[in-house]
Amino acid sequence: MYHFEDTTIRECRRSPKLPNSAMNYDGIFFEEAIKGYRTLSVSGREMLAVNLEVDNINVGSVIANQTLPPRVLTINYMITNNDPEMIMFNYRWLMEYVLRENDVPIYFNDERDLIYKGRYSSTADVPGDSYSFISSFDIYCQDPRKHTRIFETDGYIGGRLPFKTRPLNMSVTIARQGPLTITDGVKTISMSGTNFKIGDVVEVDFSERWGRILVNGVNKTVLLDLTSDFENFYLHNEQIITSSNGPITIKYREVSM
Repeated sequence: MYHFEDTTIRECRRSPKLPNSAMNYDGIFFEEAIKGYRTLSVSGREMLAVNLEVDNINVGSVIANQTLPPRVLTINYMITNNDPEMIMFNYRWLMEYVLRENDVPIYFNDERDLIYKGRYSSTADVPGDSYSFISSFDIYCQDPRKHTRIFETDGYIGGRLPFKTRPLNMSVTIARQGPLTITDGVKTISMSGTNFKIGDVVEVDFSERWGRILVNGVNKTVLLDLTSDFENFYLHNEQIITSSNGPITIKYREVSM
């Protein structure tokens, strides 16, 4: 069985003080952090078109490959202030908030159950010497998919998984001394040469790009068998994942366009 685990927000109802399209960027609603800031509209949240690579034939064509392009979110906003100097001060605060060197989690007030991952990329011109102005900035999402909040399961995978999706984390508490194998019946992650102790916590952590194996919180990726399907262990709807040595807990997110 599995259940929904919200690790970011305990209150999912919309705030009446925020615009419907207000964006939470790395844990911050700019309306709450910057005086006079207000989101006017957002574009880029709609369904994306796919890129098709085709080879023409005598009749029609043959699709050779299909890819999903990156997503760009454009945030249209307004800043107002009775003091023109303070309005530019608030704008500089906005730039400090949005500038990141890594992708951050993003969600919107009217769509709190879906998370985007992206970072600031560009801004439109901002007029000076004014009591208010309207402008926009772009958020670049190299991963264009929308992610739900975290689900936790003891092995059964259920939900929307139309794209290749890895688990966030798979954790096993060792039940008896010996090796460990995790499998979905087709793909396998194994550490057959390791004599784990009862009570050891072994985690298959996919939160980093290349993934890693943690034993009691310590990086032990070297224990992984070279024949393991570590790099192509993906989730599928109605899949059942089992452990050979102790109960397993799997955390994952559903994805959509």
